[in-house]
Amino acid sequence: SYSFCTLLLSSKEEFLRTTQTKRKMSIKVVYFPAPGRVEPVRLALTLGGIDFEDERVTFEQWGAMKEGVTPKQLPLMHVGDKVIGQSAALMRYAAKISKFEGRPLYPTDDALLALQVDEFVDY
Repeated sequence: SYSFCTLLLSSKEEFLRTTQTKRKMSIKVVYFPAPGRVEPVRLALTLGGIDFEDERVTFEQWGAMKEGVTPKQLPLMHVGDKVIGQSAALMRYAAKISKFEGRPLYPTDDALLALQVDEFVDY
């Protein structure tokens, strides 16, 4: 029998699968022309074979464009029509949708292991 948590987890897994397969959402990563806080995100997407646009903006370009976006800081990730900030959140998302050797880069079935990964990534 399915518990509510099992249903939520299976829904989350389905959402993660459809993000890149059924709906084929476009992903764009926006950051300065340096590795910085977004490089782990770029690496996770690349390792997972996820197509994404890597937009690198100068400080001048960012000054002109930041009034039109929320949050008003880089890095940003555009996923379809959504704009998301905060590098740790972007990294977790990239790791959840990216697979290496058939396994997601971020543990989706072990909460304690996910907590340990978060401890390392958020440090």
